[in-house]
This record gives sequence, structure tokens and C-alpha cells, in this order.
Amino acid sequence: MDILSYYQKVWPVIKNCFSSHARFFIATHKPDLLARGWNPNTHPMVEVLELPENLDMPNSLQHRTCNDGYEVFLPIVGRDSNTILFPFDCEIFLDAENHRIYTDRSFHKEMIADYIKPTCDLLENLLMKYNIPYILDYTPSGFHLLFLVQRKTTAWKELAKIGYLEEEMQKFISIQDQDDIKRKVLVEKDAALVFSGLGRIAEYLCFLVFEKYNRTKSLIPAAVCDCAARCVNLDLSWAGDSAIMRCMRSIAGAHRKRSDRYGINGEPLVDVIYSYYNGKERISLKEGKKTTGKTSPEETDISNIIQAMWNKDLASEISSQYEGTIPQANDSILLLIEEYKKSALYRLHQEFDNKENLNEGEGIYRFYHDSRLNSEAKSRLYYPVPAFLQPMVLRRFVKHCFAIGWHPKHIGNGIRDIYKQNEFRFPFHKYPAETKANFYARIFTAMALMEEEKIKLTT
Repeated sequence: MDILSYYQKVWPVIKNCFSSHARFFIATHKPDLLARGWNPNTHPMVEVLELPENLDMPNSLQHRTCNDGYEVFLPIVGRDSNTILFPFDCEIFLDAENHRIYTDRSFHKEMIADYIKPTCDLLENLLMKYNIPYILDYTPSGFHLLFLVQRKTTAWKELAKIGYLEEEMQKFISIQDQDDIKRKVLVEKDAALVFSGLGRIAEYLCFLVFEKYNRTKSLIPAAVCDCAARCVNLDLSWAGDSAIMRCMRSIAGAHRKRSDRYGINGEPLVDVIYSYYNGKERISLKEGKKTTGKTSPEETDISNIIQAMWNKDLASEISSQYEGTIPQANDSILLLIEEYKKSALYRLHQEFDNKENLNEGEGIYRFYHDSRLNSEAKSRLYYPVPAFLQPMVLRRFVKHCFAIGWHPKHIGNGIRDIYKQNEFRFPFHKYPAETKANFYARIFTAMALMEEEKIKLTT
């Protein structure tokens, strides 16, 4: 089965994934875009297309998938800012060996079964503990777990309360751009706060997973944002950006990283739906069974899921057993929010948010004049591009600054200044520097505290 035949079979699943939420979608297929005249030097290798409310009629999403075989992505912000997508993303990061995931099937199976599945099981059991509905699909390099939060619910209000928007972010979301499909409709401020709140909750979940997973002394540890050379990467980078600019690949969709990133010719692999939890009952593929049913994470057949990523006939059989609708978590998330608000991580977030900012330029000035900085930190300051967009570098820099007495907020202010005073090949005009800098300063300070066991962040 080729990718077009696959998409035609799973189209009802893809349609349901988008229909209750998306105003537009993002699509990529590098060879096809180049053939259509796309210039990679002037435009990202993606296109953004609007969607009608009724996807039962012929539409561009169906055409890009079933006719063209594109990889497609969901927006975070729903139509009229009425829903916000929770986009939990986990993948194996192996530095120079990453390509082996797409070339060595036995190696691929080992990485998914021995490292990704234990992480995924921990997260699933956590969400089921709080009765939070979700849909989860495995990707060739990890998994995605999704749910929606709906406007006019208590959960929406409580998530907005724990969110935080920097002044620069507030200005960004207030600017309408009729030439940009993503930004032609303004994101409501409360929706942006909900997205920020979900980022804080995702951070809390990550540390809960870290505590359990890293206790096993696995050969490949868990970390955030590719900040270790070999890690199970809980990718929270989305939480450092604007909601309207972020997206998540569709469930059961094509996975074109093998060709687009690593230049390996051939049919794309595919993501495969792994489980669906409605808040009461979890449905998945039980080991030894061909049909889905009530199953625990420990009983779920991972070998068939891994095989299906390479076998579109099998993948379509598995994923077509699900509707594909992304469930709404709504008020089921309240217990998790309350637990987070009792934690040391919440107190760290509050102290960070409430600390006064240094004036623009003052943070980097203090960096340059701090005699306590070690030689690596000083070197990074004088050669900041592209180092200050590399998580491994940022993690060490933030940890060192925090250790010698810097307040995390002021570390963020200094990184903000570095972003604004240097020429990075990064569109900071669409991804506010202040928010990104604060995210890295906050998350890597929390990681340093966790590693040194100075405080237990989750209590």
C-alpha cells in the first residue's frame, strides 16, 4: 500500500481529527513543494491552507493527503479561539545516530520498545490517575498525546489563571496580519493564557515522569528539549512560543522526516494510533489481538504498532479502528491543576513571573561584567550564534549562572538581550524573544534543582 492508498483508507480518522477544532492546517512534502516552485531560501518548506467548517465536502486537507501524500499538522489554537490543543510530544534523541531510527529496523524497535514505551506508559498512567481523556499515537521516533480544552469551562478559566504572558507576547498576539493565514484572526488573550497554562502543566507532568523514569537508571535518560546528547526527549519547546505559531502533526498521518531530513528515498513511514482514553475506559490493541478493546498500557501490543509504522496496510487496519476525534479534557484536569499549585515547581514559576525585569540591555551588560562566569560561559557570550538556540548549550549556561547566584528571571533577561542584539537565523518577529528566553531560563533552572535534589519539584 502506498501513502495515497493509505490516506484514502484512514481519511475518516484524519477528517475527525481536524473537524472539531481546526480553522487551517499546515502541510509539507519537500519534493512536491520544490516541484511547485517553492524557494527554500525565501520561504519555509510548508504551506498553510484554510479549512471550511464542514469537512464532509471536498476540501484542501483531503486533497493534500489523499491526492498528494503530504504530511499535515493541526494548529494549536482552534476556530474562533474556542479550543486549545494540548500537544505533548516525546521522541528519542540520539544525536549523530538519529538516522538509524529510519534505516535500521531492529535498532528502531529496540529504541521504541525499551525507551519510548516505558516513558509513554508512565505518562498514560498519570493522566488516567486524574481521569483526563486523551488520544495517543506512536510516531517512528516517539509519541504524541493530545487533548482539547474547551472555552466556557472551569478548566479553561483555571488554566488561564496559571498562565503568564510577557509584555512582548501580549503585543505580538494583538497584531493582525491579513497576509498570514495563521494570524489573520487574532488569538484571544484568554486563549493565549490557557496555552501558557497548559505549558506549565506539561512541565509538571514532565518532572513527574522524570522522577519515575530516571529512577530506573536507564542507559538513555529522560530530558527536555534535546538538552542531552542521548535522551528520551520530552519536547516542551512549544511552551516557549506563541500558541498561534505552533502546530502538531495529525494523528495517523504521514511521517516524512526520513526523506526530508535524512535524504532517505522511498515511501514515508506513518504514525499509528496507540490508545484512546475517554476518562473512564482506555481502548487499545491488546497483545495477540487484531481488534482494539479495553486494555491497560502494560497489556498493549507495542510490537504490532512498531511494525505498522513500516507497513501501511497494517497501520491502516489499526488506526481505522478509532474515530480519530480528539477528546476534550475540560474539568477533568482540575485535580491536576490543584496538585501542581501545591508543588515547589508552581512556587518557582510564581517567583519567576513576579520578579522584576531588568531593562533591555542590562541583562547582557551584567553577563559581560560578571567575573564569576567560567570560561565556557564567557566564550558563549562572545560567540553566541547559534549557541544560544542550542538546548545543550543553554542548559549548561543557565545551570552555571544559577549556581553562581543569578536569579532565573534575570538569566532570562540576559538571554533575551542576546537574541535581540545578534543576528540569528530565526524569525524572532514571530516567536517573541522574551518568551523564548524566559522559557529556557525557567525550565533549565528547574532541571538543575531537580538534578541536585535541592528541592523536590513535584511536592
